[in-house]
Amino acid sequence: MDWKIIKTESDSETGIVEIATYKCSKSEEEHYAEVIGDIYLLENPDSPTVPESPVPYSDLTEEVVLGWVKDKIGESNVKNIEDRVQEIIDLKKSPAIVEGLPWT
Repeated sequence: MDWKIIKTESDSETGIVEIATYKCSKSEEEHYAEVIGDIYLLENPDSPTVPESPVPYSDLTEEVVLGWVKDKIGESNVKNIEDRVQEIIDLKKSPAIVEGLPWT
């Protein structure tokens, strides 16, 4: 599975990332599937708590934010998302309904 952070929203004054948009995707042969979601990283957006050692915004990497996202989602939900991506690919490989005209 390929996990990416495709967007973040952060406080303009503190640089604290409040929301991260992730994408979990996979390609298999000519089939592609993805699940995209938003994660609110702050427990209470109205009263944000600054971490003891915040990573300066300019020093953030995709790996750091992705780690936050996966921690917030939780291990079982990360697996559920990855399973869903695989299910979509499997359905594309063996569709229950096929479109077309039998005489062409």
